[in-house]
Amino acid sequence: MLERAEIRSAVLTDIPYLYRICLQTGFSGGDASGYYTDPFLLGQYYAAPYVVFSPEYSFVLVDKTSRIPKGYILGTDDSAAFYTARSKKWLVHLEAQCRYAENDKSEYEASMKKTILSSMQYETSDEDKELFKKYPAHFHIDILPEMQHGGCGHELMNALLIKMVNKGVKGVHLGVDRKNEKACRFYEREGFGIVREKDWGYVMGKSLCVF
Repeated sequence: MLERAEIRSAVLTDIPYLYRICLQTGFSGGDASGYYTDPFLLGQYYAAPYVVFSPEYSFVLVDKTSRIPKGYILGTDDSAAFYTARSKKWLVHLEAQCRYAENDKSEYEASMKKTILSSMQYETSDEDKELFKKYPAHFHIDILPEMQHGGCGHELMNALLIKMVNKGVKGVHLGVDRKNEKACRFYEREGFGIVREKDWGYVMGKSLCVF
């Protein structure tokens, strides 16, 4: 049992807090606030759509005192279906603001806008089809610094993976920036191994025991 926090399913009213968490952990695990004019941009891609399109696999870490979310794990059991829904029903509405680049604060904001624009017409690549055969699920996990100790990450991971095992999901993957060495070590401890190397980092995967 966690001493300072508890875990529950995410709900729509958590979304403002998820935007904040995503931004404050969005620079290789550190605060990305200084790199973005739009403080919601990261969360529009990496956080909010999961609560809308995959609520069954979305959990938040809540401070026991304030009841405010301080972390999350947001996932899906079907990556291809999720990416299709996100592109057609969510990202498409961000096109105009992502094409406006005059106020971009950094190369990271500009790059994020390009990622969103390129994801609006999602088609599963042959490379991803191969990945999804073994690891169809994926997730994002972020925790604010004040809650990054005491087993919070491990318990969030357990909440998601237990749900996936019970639903018969056979494998899960994630992407991690190679510069985020702390996160890489955490995933290794949780049983994930590198399945692909990318320019930006690693795709790590874990097979799940399905009964």
